[in-house]
Amino acid sequence: MLPPMKRLAGQIGSVAFIVEVFVGISASVAGCGSSNGGANGTGGQTAHNDAGSGGTDGRADAPRNGAGGYVPPPVVPCTPVVAKMPLLTDFSTGDTFGDGVTMPSGIAEAYGGLTTDTSAGNWHVSGTVTGNSGSAGFFIDFPGCPVDLSRYQGLEFTIGGVVSPNGRILLQVFTAEDNFVQVANMPPTSDDVVLHNGCLWKIDMYRECVEPSRTITVPASATKTAPTKLSFTWNQFVAGVPRANPNPALITRIQFLPITPPATSYDIDVVVDDLALVPLAPDSGTDTAVDAPADGGAQTDTSVSDASGTDGAGADDAAADGGGQ
Repeated sequence: MLPPMKRLAGQIGSVAFIVEVFVGISASVAGCGSSNGGANGTGGQTAHNDAGSGGTDGRADAPRNGAGGYVPPPVVPCTPVVAKMPLLTDFSTGDTFGDGVTMPSGIAEAYGGLTTDTSAGNWHVSGTVTGNSGSAGFFIDFPGCPVDLSRYQGLEFTIGGVVSPNGRILLQVFTAEDNFVQVANMPPTSDDVVLHNGCLWKIDMYRECVEPSRTITVPASATKTAPTKLSFTWNQFVAGVPRANPNPALITRIQFLPITPPATSYDIDVVVDDLALVPLAPDSGTDTAVDAPADGGAQTDTSVSDASGTDGAGADDAAADGGGQ
């Protein structure tokens, strides 16, 4: 009888061993599931996926559409830097300017075979235009966030040299409402929200999202060493889509765009300098909501551009707005 009992005992030992191994494996699997499931709540999904209904997901890369899953924070548009002084740049600091705090920061650039040089303390652009409008240009870009130039009524600069055979060139003022978004059905986390871009195009973004512009003429008498000064108000830039005129509180770029050459090509050799903002005209009245907070309330005012914070609580300071008494 002993041998059968040993054999039975051996079989029982074998079964027990298998069960033990099986239980060990099960415990190991359960331990793995517990580790990942602990981060995701019920449902036992891996930490890279949404926990599913009833789960709580601790990972920022989880899908956003699962019930009880990760909910991303709302996308907040950037805050434009407000221009508090009229001069944007005289190019004395090169092709970059502004500190991004007290004044907008920007950069002077060119494309389409044109080159820029600011080593002489101005913006010298040269090169050959060979294609259609848009194939080459030079511009001031305000990267990262639109800028707020709404305390001023327009733009001015000096310019001289050759911009085209007939002296004409297109000047564009990019505004956020006319900047196209990357996809018509924009996801809520798109950078377009941050940048205030608002043109939802459907078929052709270049026709449905158009920046306000105007054609300017550089007189033949304006040379690189003896330039002329040109000045424009914001409402002189027209034909934008969907917003016809620039929104001065959301400006993203100022661009010079050569017009389609009448011949095969033509050369550009032009100097731009003293890019500045045009102060608002004196109103001889009282402060408006724009500048009243800067001087302690609505007081006698000779200009609506005195929101520099240097005004006193009484009548305007002459140094603050160029002559108010």
